[in-house]
Amino acid sequence: MVKRADVVSEDFARQFAARLANRRIGKIPVTAQADFAFLAKLVEGMLRLDDDPMRRREVLQIIKKGAFAHFKTAENA
Repeated sequence: MVKRADVVSEDFARQFAARLANRRIGKIPVTAQADFAFLAKLVEGMLRLDDDPMRRREVLQIIKKGAFAHFKTAENA
């Protein structure tokens, strides 16, 4: 009984990983989409960056880091 459960569990994990991989092909991660939406709202004037220069720099560095991470993995794919 335990061996059968292990086999079923491994099979499920393999199928689940395959489904996740299929969803990721050709799609932009949600974090990159959120960063883009944030930047678009900044450009449109719907949002403003914080007045604190340190906070502003931190926000932009986080977005830059995420963008470079996304494009780096896209190049390797």
